[in-house]
Amino acid sequence: MFGANDDEDPAHCSPSRKAGSRGSHLGSSPTTHGRNAAQYQIDNSGSVLEKIAGLYAERLMSDIVLVVGQREFPAHRLILCASSDVFQVMLMNPRWSESREQRIVLQEAAECVEVFELFLRYLYTGRLRVSHATVLPILALADKYNVKDLIETCVRYMKSNVVSASQQNYLMAWLQYTLACGHSDISSVCLNHFKWNLEQVATHDDFAYCDLDLLTMVLAEHDVVVHDEMALYNIVVTWLLRQEERLLTVTPVATPVDPSPSIYTPSTSSITTTMTFCPPSAPPPMSITPGCGKLYLRRDSTTSSCDPADRMEWLTYEVMKYVRFPMMTPRQLADLLLVPLTIKYKEFFVTRMAIGMSFHSGQWERVREIMRDPDPSNRLLFTPRLYTAEQWSASLTVDNLPGLPAYHTRTLVFSTPASASELDCDSQLEWIVELYPKGVWFRKFYLIVWQGTVEVPEAVLRTVRLAVTAKDVDHARVRVAVLIFAAQEGVEYVLSVVSTNYIFSADDNLLNLDDILPFDSLNDPPERKRYLQEPCDSLKIHIVISPLSDPKLDAAGVT
Repeated sequence: MFGANDDEDPAHCSPSRKAGSRGSHLGSSPTTHGRNAAQYQIDNSGSVLEKIAGLYAERLMSDIVLVVGQREFPAHRLILCASSDVFQVMLMNPRWSESREQRIVLQEAAECVEVFELFLRYLYTGRLRVSHATVLPILALADKYNVKDLIETCVRYMKSNVVSASQQNYLMAWLQYTLACGHSDISSVCLNHFKWNLEQVATHDDFAYCDLDLLTMVLAEHDVVVHDEMALYNIVVTWLLRQEERLLTVTPVATPVDPSPSIYTPSTSSITTTMTFCPPSAPPPMSITPGCGKLYLRRDSTTSSCDPADRMEWLTYEVMKYVRFPMMTPRQLADLLLVPLTIKYKEFFVTRMAIGMSFHSGQWERVREIMRDPDPSNRLLFTPRLYTAEQWSASLTVDNLPGLPAYHTRTLVFSTPASASELDCDSQLEWIVELYPKGVWFRKFYLIVWQGTVEVPEAVLRTVRLAVTAKDVDHARVRVAVLIFAAQEGVEYVLSVVSTNYIFSADDNLLNLDDILPFDSLNDPPERKRYLQEPCDSLKIHIVISPLSDPKLDAAGVT
């Protein structure tokens, strides 16, 4: 139980206090009206909160008992109804059996049972301490009982702690829950961190609990940041091996499983729906999902077999079809023949590898046939991701950023292949990249036109600009991406990605990407710390340029 004075914040309203009154605050500037009567602004909110908290701490005048797990919590209908729309309907609507009972049993997920006292305490005091371990079950309770201010508080905490949550094996649970419950603000932050730091995320234990639908959704994206497609293949193999370990521990006979937290609705007093499936013996770190229990390893809708071999075969086909084998080099494709998983499902992998070899050997009719296949995953096979391998990208680091003069420029020259096909490996595109971290200054100049000379005044742009110039390019349709790196607690990660598709030509060979970072944040001492890395206050970016059209494919009429 908690005391009335736990976690009390210091008074912040007025320096004056009424003598003998705890938590009473009087304004220091009286206002005179009428007959010179002095008026003071009084704020006793702290004292009122203490009294409300005291009602619970001392179990005074409680008129209801909430039974959660093995514990009982005396409470007050007034406080519950004022804090939660769901409690209001449950306790005040005569159609609900709970409205006539003094003792109510609440069905909660095991994780929520552990934090229910913290949740109930918040309803009385508005104060709460959260951690990576407790924020998700507290958010689940806030969602279930529609406590909107607590929902906002939990979401803010999660948004500011995604990186450390990933390091502590909470990212998958946060991402899957917030996606399922429609918390788009935090789910988008978690999803971007997942996509942009896939190799790092895949090294953590919770990656094994990534849902199949979530993994395939990520693998279908073009903006996944990874060293190369072979690295992504190895990540998928790791995930499949973990699923095999879990499937081998599955109970052979399907058993009913209690649902993850039941959600109250106005039309019913409780939900006790169960699902029948083959559960893993060890649950994921966090199993909360909306509605009823969730299958982390879902069966095919047309298959009812729980045989591990059948399940693994289906999982392998479902996930591996999103691996872009044509983006591997012929040498990498040959190396796949030695991988145990490839040997196990040889027919499937040889077919996928043959697609890659068709692309590299110029079998354009076969490529055209694949791209016209109704399966959307096949058309994705010939589009590069954001590969950080040296052949596709270059890194630019600006040291001592705070000490650089205004309008400072850093220049980088590098080249990338004009085609992802080995058939055209000798064709290179040369790029000149200029970074303006301190704004852009256009000096005054004179423009000579047929009417005479026109003075063009100087101009200053408060923007962080990256200018990309294509050198000696007739036509190139590419994706230009800028990866912004940051570091937190010694861990370097991709903070944000700015990308665009662009067609470079002889007449249009310059692309300006403005606001790749917020100018004010990067040049403000307190704000720029999140972008700079120690020990040299360095800004690190990575430029990735990938071909979106292939000269050989275009020449063969494959679109």
